[in-house]
Order: sequence, then structure tokens, then C-alpha cells
Amino acid sequence: MEIYENKEDTCMFLNRQVLPAKKAFTACAGTACIEDDLFKIRKKKRDEILHSKRQLQHPSTIVLGKKFERMYPMVYKLYSNDNNMQLEAAIAFSEVLKTGVRKPPIKEVAYLGVIPRFVEFLMREDFPELQLPALEALINITWGTSEIVKAVVDNGAVPSLVKLLDSPSDDIREKAICALGNIAADSLWSRDIVLDQGALQPLLAQSHEHARLSMLRTVAFTLSSLCSGTPPPTLAKIHTALPALARFTNSSCHEILECACHSLWNLAVKDHMIQPIIDAGVEYGLIQRLVQHIGHCCSSVRTPAIATVMNIVDRSPRQVQAIVDFGAFPLLLNVITNRYGTTNVEKEYSCWTVAHIASENENRVQSVFEAGLIPPIVKLLRTSDVHNQVDLLKAVVVVIFHVTAKGSNEHVRYLADQGCIKPLCNLLVSTDPAMLLWTLEVLENMLNVGEVQRVLAEDDNYYADLILDSAVIGRLYALQKHNDANVFSKAITIYKTYVQVEGSKEAVEGTGDQLSKLQI
Repeated sequence: MEIYENKEDTCMFLNRQVLPAKKAFTACAGTACIEDDLFKIRKKKRDEILHSKRQLQHPSTIVLGKKFERMYPMVYKLYSNDNNMQLEAAIAFSEVLKTGVRKPPIKEVAYLGVIPRFVEFLMREDFPELQLPALEALINITWGTSEIVKAVVDNGAVPSLVKLLDSPSDDIREKAICALGNIAADSLWSRDIVLDQGALQPLLAQSHEHARLSMLRTVAFTLSSLCSGTPPPTLAKIHTALPALARFTNSSCHEILECACHSLWNLAVKDHMIQPIIDAGVEYGLIQRLVQHIGHCCSSVRTPAIATVMNIVDRSPRQVQAIVDFGAFPLLLNVITNRYGTTNVEKEYSCWTVAHIASENENRVQSVFEAGLIPPIVKLLRTSDVHNQVDLLKAVVVVIFHVTAKGSNEHVRYLADQGCIKPLCNLLVSTDPAMLLWTLEVLENMLNVGEVQRVLAEDDNYYADLILDSAVIGRLYALQKHNDANVFSKAITIYKTYVQVEGSKEAVEGTGDQLSKLQI
């Protein structure tokens, strides 16, 4: 990881963050959060920034082979007892790791056996000029593979780096924090080692009100590394960081916001974390700030903000009214309607947030309708690809499910008038069991509403007429042989309850050719 000469801009490494874990999908109210796309986007962004910064700092073309040839005698100098030779070699290694090529020679340098020596130099309090290039080299080396990071840890770097957090030099402290963040971001094992070595408290001490911006960025990055991973760290290990994370959500720096929101997102996937997060953030207006960040111009801030709000409304119903009062609905509407150039992941998380709110009661459903959220959600249902946008469609269908389960007859009729029934029926060809089950639940709810109205009015079942055409009857028939027990059970229930015996045989026979081709 490259280190800048400009001390106010030493946070290039922010983009090496490990993303929070995705929230597990459950058949009740869970959500299938997508992590892979986010990771690819952030990795691409990190690599682009890394390359552009190196090109900026090293405008001349550097041939790695020629640069690397002089490293062998530098190994000798590095292990010498002469201070000047040690310093010359440490600077040389630091520079070669910052070359203008896209991939620095981390593995090649590590295989020269220099890691133990750099770790030794960390303790040279009598020679801080040597500590700095040693730190820079280790920061770049810890951007390497897990094998290389493990070698750094096994050579005792973590306790030495933690001790450097008490250094009188701002530069040394900041670079030590950076190295700890890179180590913690590599794996759960390395993350827990950094926490167990007592890094958190001296790290938090660096985020005081007089700290320079680059220091705050570095602290925020390292906190995000310490909060990341699946599973996240225990509350006992990380609870003292919650006030700092809440405070960082008020920052005007989008890198700090990004780290804080990702940290909170990852921690909020655990039920027992929600209330401590909320309590720690009261002083800093955390809930309001998270809601505001749903409308942030940067997707790297907006996405984790939406995801954190989603987790809060799912796991802390007491906060739902506050989230609504702080203006979540208009911002979620903007995300769903693509006003910000939003991604499918952000639309998915927004729909899950709406679904969790609508799941409470009819009044909540009414508030969703009054916010104008239903038409664009139904539009997503009509326009999304059943095979390539499964997670987004599941979130959309769950919103519709809660409307049909908790809403009034008028709410259900409005859904039908918006044209949601045909695209819902089209989802019965999905190969995703969860998608099929949610869709069947929605159709059953609609049919039940229609049946009640039929009995009261002594008329036809309005929704049965819209839903049960020959194609849908054929799909219901086929789903009775589905491998998933919940799917075939629900299909059997709907089939036996609402498909008329007289017409069903003829309808099924009429679609015999279609049934033979169904791959369900």
C-alpha cells in the first residue's frame, strides 16, 4: 500500500477494506444482501486509485528489473550493524514497494527474508528516522497475500505496532495505525489478534478533536477493518468503538463516512448489537445521520447507510417511527426510482427496508402507500429479470407480501390495479425456492381476500379470475412435484382450494405440452 509524502493525504489504503458480511435470508423477514458485487466494485476502485496515485508520485517510467537488481546488496545492508546502511536499505525497500507498476513486488521483497528485520526496526526508539521507512515497507507488505500477512504477524509485528501508538511522532502513530488496519483487514484470525493485543483503546485515543484529517481517516479505516468479517467481533471486544463510529457519521469526509457506515452495517447484522449501536449514537444523532446518508452522492456511503437502516428497522421496531420521521421514505423513493444512479443492490436494500416497515401493521402499510412507494416497486416487479435479478425481485415480492398480509382490501386491490398480478405469476417459473415460496404466499393472500369478498357479495372471486388462467394452473400443478417441501405444500394448498375440479383437468390437459417442457 502506497504511502504519500503529503502527510495530509496518507489514506490511500482506505479502499483495502474488507466488506461486511451479508445478512442471511430467512423465510420470515430476512434479506439476501449481496456482497460480491460490492467487493468487486471496491476492489476495482482501490486498484484504480492505487495506480493513479503511483503514477502521480512517480511520473517517470521505472523499469522494475533494474530497480530490483540493487535489492540483493540492500539485504546485506539491512542486516548490518551500521545505522546509515540500515537506513539506506530501509528507504530503498520502501521505495521499490512504491514503484509505478500496477502490482508492486510485495512477494519478491517478502521472499528476501526482510520482514523480521523491518519488525525489529519498529522498536528502534533511539532512531525514529529508521522506524518510518520500516513502517512504510510493512504497510506495503501487509497489502500482500494472507501468507505474507501471516509472516508479518508471526514475526511479532502486532504488539510492536500497538506500542508505537504511544509514540510522540504523529507520523509514526499514523503509519502504525495504517499497518494495523491492513493486518486486521486480511482475515478473521489477524483481526482478532489485533484486537486481543489491545490495539483498540490507543487507536481510539487518536481520534480526538484536534487530530489532523489524515489521522482521522486512518483511524476510521482501521476501525472498519476491526469491525469487519463474518462473524463480526463480539460486543465485548468492540463496544468501546461504537461512540467513535457514531461520531464519524457526522464527518464531512466521505472516506470517513464510508468506513463508519460499513462498520455499523457489519455490526448491525447481529441482533444483540443493534441496541448498543443505537444507545452509543444517541448523543451524535446516529439514526438521523444514517437516514440522511441514504441520499448521499457517493454509492460507497449510500449503500452501507441503507443496509444499516434496513437492519435497524428489521431488528429494532421501536426505531421505525424515528426513521420514518427523519424522512426515510422520500430518500428510499429516490433510490428505488434510480434518481441517484443507484445500483440494484441499493434498490434491493431499500425494498427490504420498506418491507420491514410494512410488516408491522395496516397503518404502516398505509404510510408506505402515502409515500408513493408502491408504483415504483411494482414497476421493478414488471421490469426486473427473473433469472438475473433474483435478489432484487425477492425483496420486491416481500414488500408486496406484507401489503397483502397486513394491508386492507383496498391496498390489495390497488396492487392489482397497478398490474402486479401478471408479473407475479411469471415468477412461478423461477428456480429459486425462496422466490417461489414468497410468490405463492402473495398469490394465496390475494385469492383469500377475493374469496372473502366473493362470499360477502355472492359474486365471483375477483383475484381468482385474474390469477388462475391455464398457464398458472399448469405451473401450480408442476410445482406440486417441486423438491422443496414448503413450495410443493403451498402449491398443493392453492391448487386444491382454488382450482375448480371441473375446469382444472381440462386446463391441465390443454397445457400438457407446456408441462412437459417446464424445468422446475
